[in-house]
Amino acid sequence: MSGSGGYPAGLLDYTFRDDGQVMQDFHSHPYYEIYFFHEGACTYLIGSRIYRLEPGDMLLMYGMTLHRPKVDPSHPYVRSIIHFYPDPLRAASPSGAQLPVMRPFEELRNYRLSLREEHREEAELILARMDRFKKQGDAAGLYRMKLAFEDLLGFIYERCQEPMNLAPERSRDKEQIAQDIMDYIGGHLSEELTLERLQSELHLSRSYLSRTFKEVTGVQLFEYIYKQRINQARVLFLLEPDISVTEAGFRVGFKHPAHFSRLFKQTVGMSADKYRRSLAGM
Repeated sequence: MSGSGGYPAGLLDYTFRDDGQVMQDFHSHPYYEIYFFHEGACTYLIGSRIYRLEPGDMLLMYGMTLHRPKVDPSHPYVRSIIHFYPDPLRAASPSGAQLPVMRPFEELRNYRLSLREEHREEAELILARMDRFKKQGDAAGLYRMKLAFEDLLGFIYERCQEPMNLAPERSRDKEQIAQDIMDYIGGHLSEELTLERLQSELHLSRSYLSRTFKEVTGVQLFEYIYKQRINQARVLFLLEPDISVTEAGFRVGFKHPAHFSRLFKQTVGMSADKYRRSLAGM
């Protein structure tokens, strides 16, 4: 992540109204993300949550949760994205004010903010200001971009005061069924997960369960399970540097070390042992 906006290199990265090709695989990262949806047809999956986006929706993402967009390629897909590390903002509140601007990210974790028209316009103006100051490129522009970013965080905090005190509503459509499947998988990831078990626990036929999950998420059910397990293994390697590859595989639900090793390399792009050793040098 390249630095911008007056923050140290790698701590803030911003792309305004991007309409380029999108990475549609599940991914995660150690920084927070603000995602603003301008235009298109997109369903966004974040962990066990599924959001069918409308223009003006803003997603607040706690980056380590697996997430991915599912985009309809027949429509333009326009979004603005900010990646940032939270520690500098915890250390010093924006412009000296004692406002807990990280609270929406840390309490709501992954949340869709659906903005009314006047609030959408305000958010778009702030994002446009950030882009203008970024393009200015000099010290004054970078400083003003930093202030505009802090203004955006204050805007988000204002909009999130009510949802931080309310429980989310649950719908009962196919998206909710897919979320129920994801929730169950997340709670039993290290255990044996079969279609028969999911059918019994969720009271759905195997064919309907698999078909609905693929329809809503765009990925096969067991592909999702494997990616969740691989991501959990990456977390284990980070938190427990001495854990063996075999033990990590067993801990996240793989019965056979060879299967774990093959899928890890296929998903991450390097062997599990090489990945584990690479963390030792961080």
